[in-house]
Amino acid sequence: LAASGEAKVSYAAGAPLTADGSFRLSGPGLNKIELGVRARGADAQAHLTGEIELGRWPLLWSRYLKTATGTAAVDLTVASAPKRPRVSGKVRIARDFVLRTSRWPAPFTLPASGELDFDGGTLATAGLSIDTPGMHGKLAGHATFDPDDADKSTVALSLAAELDAARFP
Repeated sequence: LAASGEAKVSYAAGAPLTADGSFRLSGPGLNKIELGVRARGADAQAHLTGEIELGRWPLLWSRYLKTATGTAAVDLTVASAPKRPRVSGKVRIARDFVLRTSRWPAPFTLPASGELDFDGGTLATAGLSIDTPGMHGKLAGHATFDPDDADKSTVALSLAAELDAARFP
């Protein structure tokens, strides 16, 4: 991983430290990745845009999946918050995601153009297509995660699917 760009850091007596930066990140599987950062004392924010090839970054998914390919177009902002950072923005499927788990005999494909919206602890989609042999479906809805109390997390998703039992694993 390599970064190039510029940063400006300022400090004046009696005032909080300030920092601003703009960087281009490069490395395996990173396409046009731009990172902008801004900090004013304890308040900080970072904005990340560009494309990430999933297969080149197994640390992002290897805990949950056997394999993953495809390209994610990211436009995410991470802001400091009292307990934990807050993430907002979008991840769009730029090139089909093909995902394999250890518990399902066939790959799942999420076709290009699907989109996930992040807003703090909420993840939402207006309609994410999902395919596996013998099934084509569309997933829509949202999930809100409470990392402090899992019982307060909510999931409201719908799946409309067509199933071909002769081809379904």
